[in-house]
Amino acid sequence: AIRAVGNGSFNSAFGLNTLRTNSTGSNNTAVGNSSLDGNTTGNFNTGVGSDTNVASNNLSNATAIGSRAEVGASNSMVLGSINGVNGATADVNVGIGTTIPQDRLHIVGNIRMVDGNEALGRVLTSDANGTATWTDNVVVASGTLDQAYDFGGVGNGRTITADNGAVLINGTDGLVSTGTIGLGAPVSAIGDNARLIWNPRRAFFRVGRITTTNWNEALIGDSSIAFGNNTLASGSASTAFGSLSKATATVATAFGNQTEANGQLSTAFGYKSIANGFSSTAFGVENIAHSFGETVMGIGATDYIASSNTAYGPSNAADRLLVVGNAIDLNNNNILENSERSDAMIILKNGLTRLPSTTNTMIDAADGKAVVTKEWVDTNAINTAWSLSGNTGTNPSTNFIGTTDSNDLAFRTNNTQQALFTSSGKFIFGNSVPNSDTWAGFSKTIIGTNDTDNDLTLRSSGTDIPAFNILRSNGTMASPTEFINGELGSIRFWRYSGTGPFDGYTSAGRIVSNVSSTGASSLILSGAQASHVIISNTGNVGIGVSPQRKLHVINAGVSGGTSNGNTGFLLESNTNVYQHFLTPNTDESGLLFGSDAASIHGGIIFDNTDEEIKFRSGGNTDRVVIDNSGNVGIGTNTPSRKLEVSSTGNVYSRVTSTNNNFAGIELLRVGSSLSADWRIQDEFGQLVFSRSTNDLGSVTAALRISGASLLPGTNNTMSLGGTTVRWTEVFATNGVINTSDRREKQDIQPLNDGLNKVMNLNPVTFRWINDRIDNRSKHIGFLAQELQQTIPEVVIDHEWRQSREEAAPVWTETERLGVNYSEIIPVLVKAIQEQQEQIMELKQKIELLEKKQ
Repeated sequence: AIRAVGNGSFNSAFGLNTLRTNSTGSNNTAVGNSSLDGNTTGNFNTGVGSDTNVASNNLSNATAIGSRAEVGASNSMVLGSINGVNGATADVNVGIGTTIPQDRLHIVGNIRMVDGNEALGRVLTSDANGTATWTDNVVVASGTLDQAYDFGGVGNGRTITADNGAVLINGTDGLVSTGTIGLGAPVSAIGDNARLIWNPRRAFFRVGRITTTNWNEALIGDSSIAFGNNTLASGSASTAFGSLSKATATVATAFGNQTEANGQLSTAFGYKSIANGFSSTAFGVENIAHSFGETVMGIGATDYIASSNTAYGPSNAADRLLVVGNAIDLNNNNILENSERSDAMIILKNGLTRLPSTTNTMIDAADGKAVVTKEWVDTNAINTAWSLSGNTGTNPSTNFIGTTDSNDLAFRTNNTQQALFTSSGKFIFGNSVPNSDTWAGFSKTIIGTNDTDNDLTLRSSGTDIPAFNILRSNGTMASPTEFINGELGSIRFWRYSGTGPFDGYTSAGRIVSNVSSTGASSLILSGAQASHVIISNTGNVGIGVSPQRKLHVINAGVSGGTSNGNTGFLLESNTNVYQHFLTPNTDESGLLFGSDAASIHGGIIFDNTDEEIKFRSGGNTDRVVIDNSGNVGIGTNTPSRKLEVSSTGNVYSRVTSTNNNFAGIELLRVGSSLSADWRIQDEFGQLVFSRSTNDLGSVTAALRISGASLLPGTNNTMSLGGTTVRWTEVFATNGVINTSDRREKQDIQPLNDGLNKVMNLNPVTFRWINDRIDNRSKHIGFLAQELQQTIPEVVIDHEWRQSREEAAPVWTETERLGVNYSEIIPVLVKAIQEQQEQIMELKQKIELLEKKQ
């Protein structure tokens, strides 16, 4: 209905029961069933939609749009409805600029809200009741380090809880923290935990674990650094690294475990070392540097009381400058006790150096002892001692090293006798030779020692050649004559087997130079009795034998044979003998061959790593390899068969008969006598494959290949292919010839009923299931199973088959059926003959009928 309602003026109502209770309200508009039904005195209200209404009957300028929408205040507009409000359902959406609103209010396009508080960069912010106002933008990117420090409120946002992975800063510019000295909040008390702290206010840095108060504000030095476990850097600009290390003074540095740097500019390194003096340094284990500039290093130097730890004037000259500790843990308890402390060297600030004496007590100038220089000795010891760097102006009659009485002269090192000149003129080397002249049967010079090193070395340099000379002649020393046919001299070796210190020595071996009656000389090395090594005057060397070649070695006795005249090394024995090479498991051994043109042409090498033998030739290149499993490779170092021949080009293997005899190879399987073995041979120009069942004691030809034919070894004993092992195609110029000689046949009978059989045949077209046979080409033929019912003679369902362990073939049923198509021809011929007879009969009948007409 379109009507004016009540006593009010200018009202418009469209629909049933619209503005039904209006009494004095004016300028109201209601569209839809029961719209504005509750308005009685309200003015300028609008309702669009079924059951739209006002919450009070006297509202003004109120608008409700949408089914069951209700407006509850004057000067208000409600679009749609919200669950629980107005009694509307929850699925009423309002769209502006869209026909399919997706939410309670869906606006497509720009939104403009102007209340006088809008400004550039401001955003709408909701309070707890959902009222939005324009406020300044606060950037919040939740979950990242880009979020604002205060999160929009003072004091917030200073803690990052990294409990799902470490904090990562990507990019090329790293992390920079700036601040102002003296500004900012102090560090709060820190509990037991791992910490990383940087505080610009006092410019200190801490990294590690702390379980004490060492990192609290009161114990932190300005511009200090402390890394590690419970370290302390309380001095200004101090540094502490390690575990429990302390730097308590200005610019002090402590590194290590439980070290302390307590003096200004001091440094402590190591374990429990302490630097107390100004600019002092303590290195090593449990050392203490007390005085100014003092340096202590090593292990456990002795302690003392310094005159000052801040000065180094004349009154402090007796303080230590440099100390090297060498404490020894005498009781092996890994604890340094005061009684174990000691010093290897002490240098005082006045320059005096104190060293431990042989009794391990300190010596100094007060003892009448000191460390002096070579120059002092050279200046003050002339004519009183021999200089260690040489002497001048000496007179051999008055200046000498020796004795002027009948006592022996001994030479010692480490307080042990190493050489002795006896009063009788003997010269003895060593520390075990008795000081006695009872060695009358031996030479003037004697060498003897209990040590493992008892060498006598002759050395020379430049053009001089060191030599140990043995001279022998006939006649006298003043008038020598020629000496021949005897020993020129020997070097003897004696073995002690007696009881006294001077007797009981027996000969254990010697080196003898011998000259023959012709003047030819030889050198013989022998044991206690027999000669073992002989070097002849021709340069031949024999071991156990008078040498016939440059090196001649006898193992157990002569062989009785004669060696080649060009032999250089002859190894001879009357029993088994071997040349044995022993090398580490990762090395090779072998023989190499070369010439003046090349140092190595080839060789025979055994590789211990792979346990294989290599034969080399043509520039020391591997040609043949026998690996550790017995495989032989020619042209390959990794044969996978007992014999493998490999080459990058064409490669052939050859077996040659030089007297026009057979040549070939044999394949033998040792085992059952029924197993077949094979021989492949060139037999008068034919390639013959022969088979044997008695380990190749005798063979029977199975296949012959000549230049003109491929023949079975024995007539009518072999098949070409089988029912399940077939050739894809067989090509022949003149077709396949079947033997048809009457002399080869028996039980010959005429063929009957040809036409009937032909009429029962079922010719078909087909394709092979295996498309690899001929790419699924179409064929014509018969199905063997059907043909077996009509002409069973042409269907192949049995064949001769030979198993691996049987000597003779066995007539065996086939796995697949085959057809002998050529034997169908006689059936076809018989059918044509029978058909021709029928044709002739019909022809005769036709002729008779034609005559009757």
